[in-house]
Amino acid sequence: MNKILLALPVFAILLFANVQKCQAENNDMFNKEIVADTVYYQMVDESPSYPAGPDAIIQTIKNNLEYSGDYKGRVIIQLKITSDGVVRDVDLLRLTNEPLRQALKKACKKLDKFNPGKQGGVPVNAILMVPFAI
Repeated sequence: MNKILLALPVFAILLFANVQKCQAENNDMFNKEIVADTVYYQMVDESPSYPAGPDAIIQTIKNNLEYSGDYKGRVIIQLKITSDGVVRDVDLLRLTNEPLRQALKKACKKLDKFNPGKQGGVPVNAILMVPFAI
């Protein structure tokens, strides 16, 4: 009987460790966005960064923006940055003006290379959200 009582805590620890491992795998699975067979992390240990600084992202987009309309408002730019720092794809959230949408996408594609995001010290494809006021 004592042997069974001694084995129960060991069994409980092994069971708890296995549950924690499954939860970590599930969390990692929900942290990813798959785009055209490429995985992009939404949350990473180290976010992608622009070499000239965060303010330079907005300034570069403004300098490259070729739009003459009178739209005023805010938009969230979602940049999908590869593990080598290249802007692969651009999504614009909360923007319905199609000419402005195309102009912003074109301006974002002209951004220089980023320092890639890192997960566990390894460069990974990551998503960077940039609030932008027009």
